[in-house]
Amino acid sequence: MEDEAGKKAETQAARDAAVKAAFEAYDEGRTIPGEDGKPERPKPKEDIDTLWEAMWQAADFSWQGLADAGWDRGPLANAAQKLKRWRAPADFPGGGPVQGEGEARWKQATLQEYWRWSLGLEPGGASPRLLTDDELTELGLLKTFDGVTYHLLHCPGVQLSAGRDRLGIGTDRGNAAALARPEDGSGGEAAAAGQLVGMLEARLRLPQPAADSAEDARLQSAGARAAGLDDVLRAHFADTGEAIALSAPLARFDRFDAHRLKFATAADFDRATFGDQARFYGATFGDKARFSGARFGDRVGFLRARFGGGADFSSALFGDRARFYRANFGDGADFSAARFGDGARFSHVGFGDRARFYDATLGDRAGFSGARFSHGAYFWGARFGDRARFSDATFGDGAVFIYATFGNEAGFFQATFGNKATFSAATFGNKARFFQATFGNDARFWGAHFGDGANFSSATFRGTAKWDRVIFQGSADFSDVIWDETTHYGGAFDSARFEDVVNFKTPNFSAYAAFDDVTHKQKLLLAAPSNGLRPRDMWRRARAAAKRAVTNGLAAEAKDADAPPYLDWLLRQIRLTRRRARREIKRRIWSQLSGGYRVAKKAMEAQGDFGREQTYYRFEVKARMRRPDISLTERFVSFFYNHVSNYGASIGRPFVGLGVFFVIFSMIYLAMGAAFTGAKVEMPWQAEAPYVRLEAPAPATWQAGEFSFGNAFRPLWALSARKPETVEVLGDRLLFHEHGGVRLLTKVFVVLQSLLSVVLAFLFALAVRRKFQIS
Repeated sequence: MEDEAGKKAETQAARDAAVKAAFEAYDEGRTIPGEDGKPERPKPKEDIDTLWEAMWQAADFSWQGLADAGWDRGPLANAAQKLKRWRAPADFPGGGPVQGEGEARWKQATLQEYWRWSLGLEPGGASPRLLTDDELTELGLLKTFDGVTYHLLHCPGVQLSAGRDRLGIGTDRGNAAALARPEDGSGGEAAAAGQLVGMLEARLRLPQPAADSAEDARLQSAGARAAGLDDVLRAHFADTGEAIALSAPLARFDRFDAHRLKFATAADFDRATFGDQARFYGATFGDKARFSGARFGDRVGFLRARFGGGADFSSALFGDRARFYRANFGDGADFSAARFGDGARFSHVGFGDRARFYDATLGDRAGFSGARFSHGAYFWGARFGDRARFSDATFGDGAVFIYATFGNEAGFFQATFGNKATFSAATFGNKARFFQATFGNDARFWGAHFGDGANFSSATFRGTAKWDRVIFQGSADFSDVIWDETTHYGGAFDSARFEDVVNFKTPNFSAYAAFDDVTHKQKLLLAAPSNGLRPRDMWRRARAAAKRAVTNGLAAEAKDADAPPYLDWLLRQIRLTRRRARREIKRRIWSQLSGGYRVAKKAMEAQGDFGREQTYYRFEVKARMRRPDISLTERFVSFFYNHVSNYGASIGRPFVGLGVFFVIFSMIYLAMGAAFTGAKVEMPWQAEAPYVRLEAPAPATWQAGEFSFGNAFRPLWALSARKPETVEVLGDRLLFHEHGGVRLLTKVFVVLQSLLSVVLAFLFALAVRRKFQIS
C-alpha cells in the first residue's frame, strides 16, 4: 500500500511539473526581442501554436483527464486540475460532496460529470441523469484518436453546426434535443454534432443562480476544440438580447464571430486562442470578462464592444491591427503585460477608473486618439513602438507613464491630463509631441529622457510641473506655453540638461524659478514681453508667485506641526524646529527664483544679449535679497545699489543721487553752522543784502552749498586743507572750529560725502560700460 501511494505521489508530482513547465513555456515563450531597440514582438503564429498545443496536451483534456479535478488536493492542485473543476448545483446527480449552506450550497463536480449529464438529450420531461461511457459512445459523443478517448467538444476538426436550417436551430426552442437530431437520418458525425448542439443549448439556457450563490451555471467549455461554437451562440442568442453565460478557458477558436452578442458576468476566455479576424463587434460583456493570456491573430475586432468592470486582458497576445475602436470599459480594465503587434487601435475608447497597461507592449502605430480615461490610467513600464498616438485623449487624475518607453513620434497632441500626471523615468525617442496638451496640477517628468524634437509648445500647465534630472538629448520647444501665473515653478527643471537649443519664447514668461540648477549646452531662447508689459511686470508676477508659495509652504508646515500630541517631547521638538522650518521654506523658494534668473542671465551673456543679461541680473539680486539668511549689511548695500543705480543699469540715477546728496549735505553743513558758528540761516531771497557781493562773503546758505559742492567733486580735499588767514567762510569755520568735536564731526561728513560721490561716479561709469558694452 505504501509503495502504491508513493508511486501515485510520484506520478502526481510528475504531472504537476509537466503542467507547470508547459504553462510557463506558453506564457514566457510567445515573444521575441525587437530589433533596433524596438519592443518585443510575437513569435510567428506556427511557433505560438506549437506552444499552445503543448500546453493543451499537458492539461490533458482527454475523457479520463476531465475527471481529474483535484478537489481532494485543495489549493495544491495544479493549473490543469483547477480548469476541470465545476461547482454544480446542490441537486446535481453526481456523487461529490455538497459545500456551503442554504441558497449558497453547491456540489463538487468535474467536467467529465458535466458532459455525462444528459441535460439536453432526455426526451419529454425525464429527469437528467449521468450517462455511461457506452451510452455516450452510442450517441457518438465520445471519439477515440490514437488510443485516446475524447469528448466530441474536445476533438479538433468537429463542426458543431452544418447550418441553421439543417439542424433546425432556432425553429422550436421547446424541444432542443429532438431538433438537434437531423430528420434525414444521415447519422455519423453530423448526427453526433447535432446531439452536442442540443446539449449546448440546454446548458446555455440554464437559469442563472442568485448573485450570492456559489454554483456555476456557465457553459463549461474549457479546452474546447470543436469549431462552430460561435454559430450556436449566434443562432440562439443573436436576436434575443439574452446574456450568454460561458466559461471557455484554454479553448481554441480558429474562427469566432460574436457580433453584437451579450455575455453574462465572468465570461472566461483565459488562455484561449483565436484565429485571425476574431470579431466581437458591438458585443456586450458583464463584469469580470476574462481574456488573460489569450492569443488573438491579426485583425481582432472589439469595435464598439462594451465591458463591465474588471475586464482582464492581462498577458494577452494580439497580432497586428487589433481594433478596440469606440469600445467602452468599466472600472479596472487590465491590459497588464499584454503584447500587441503593429497598428493597435484604442481610438475613442472609454475607460473607467484604474485602467491598467502595466508592462504592456504595443507595436508601431498604436493609437489611443480620442480615448477617455477616468481616474488612474496606469501605463507603468509600457513599451510603445514608433508613432504612438494619444491625440485628443482625455485622462483623469493619476495618469501614470512611469518607466514607459516610446519609440519615435510619441504624439500627445491636444491631450488633456488631470492632476498628478506622471511620466517619471519615461524614455522618449525623437519627436515627442505634447503640442497644445493640457496638464492639471502636478505634472511630473522626473528623470525622463527625450530624444530630438521634444515639443511642449502651446501646452497649458494649470499648476506645478517637474522635469527634475530630465535629459533633452536634442532640441526642445516650450514656446507659447501657458504657465499658471499663480504657481511658483521653483526648481521645475532641477538638474535638467538641455544638450541642444531650447525654445522658451513665451510672451510675458514669468516662471523663471523653473530654470534653477538647469544646464544649457546650447542657446536658451526667450521672448521679450508683449502687450505693453515691461520686464519689471514679469518680475512682479514671479515675485507674487514666490510670495504665494511661501504662504502655502508655511501653511503646510503649520499643518504638519499639528501632529497628535501623544508625547510631550514631540511637541517640544516641533516647537524647536518650526522656526527653522519656516526659514528653510523662505530660503528655498527665494533661492529658486534667484537661481532661475541667474541661469537666464548666464544664457543671455553667452548669447551676447547684454540688455537682458543685465535685466535678469537685477532680478536675481532682488530675489536673493529676500532670503532670510542674508545679513542686514548686505540688504542695506543692495538697497542703496538698487535705488541709486538700478543695480548698475541706470546712467541717470547716479546724477540724481549726486544732486540729492548735494542738497542733503548742504543742509547738514548749514545746520552745523547755525548750531556751532552762529551763522544766520536764511534763504537767498530772504537776505537783506544782494545775493552776491564781491567784497564780502555770500550768505550762509550759499556757503553751505559751496562747501558741499567742493566735497562732491573734490573728494577728501578738506582733510588736507590749511587754515586760511581769515576764517569767515562757513566751511572753514567748521573745519577749523576751536572745538575738536565739531572739527571731527565735520570731517566725518566730508569723508562720507566724498565716498558717496566716488561710488556714484563709479556706478555712472559702470552703467555706461554696460549700456554700450565698452570693454
